Amino acid sequence: LPPLLAPAGALAAAPSLSAPVARARSRSFVGPLLVAATFALSAVAFAMVPRAPQPRTYVLTSGGEVPVARAGDVMGRWPTLPSEVDERVVAARTTSRVAVPEPTPTRRTSRVPNATRRTITPPTTPTAPSPTPARERSELDDLLDRALGAHAPTATEPSLPARPSSSSVTTSLRALQNRVARCSADDTGVATVRLVFAGSTGEVQSVSWVGERPESASCIEAAVRGVEVDPFAQSTFSVTFPYRL
Repeated sequence: LPPLLAPAGALAAAPSLSAPVARARSRSFVGPLLVAATFALSAVAFAMVPRAPQPRTYVLTSGGEVPVARAGDVMGRWPTLPSEVDERVVAARTTSRVAVPEPTPTRRTSRVPNATRRTITPPTTPTAPSPTPARERSELDDLLDRALGAHAPTATEPSLPARPSSSSVTTSLRALQNRVARCSADDTGVATVRLVFAGSTGEVQSVSWVGERPESASCIEAAVRGVEVDPFAQSTFSVTFPYRL
């Protein structure tokens, strides 16, 4: 029966259960403590055993041998700042650079095959034939004329106009106005003169008056007879021109 339902005498006679439970609990803690103590002693003993130093690796550079950091050293310390870098490593890095000379620019020339090359000759200026002297030419023409029995064609005269232009005649007569005015100092009014020009020479052939003849007619006739025009095809040409006296 459980202890609460057992009679009073039975509780006194029953053996105590707390002592075995306490012993069992103490035994359960002893095992782990022994294992932990064993591991601790093993770690202390391993730490006290001297270890052989690990060989370091060196890199051969122009500045000398530079040690390479081991894995244990790297894992066991904080990364160093740039100012703490070994000067020898920097010197080794700087001296290990090889200066490469810059390429010299080469002049590229294009080669043309001999088959495609053409010789370019400068254009020649045609030389004019030397002129034949006039004397030799005339002698040669005479010989040809005698041989062929023909004469060289004569130069034709240029064709003349049928009559002189009215503008040229008027201009020439108007130019004598001042001279005619000096001749007629005592006359007044207008004197009309009629002139006849010869076609072969262009000179004044005759002078006459239209209307009243002025007193200074001889002086005026002498002045207008000096007018000349270009020769023309007709035999004569007449013109009437008024002068203010």
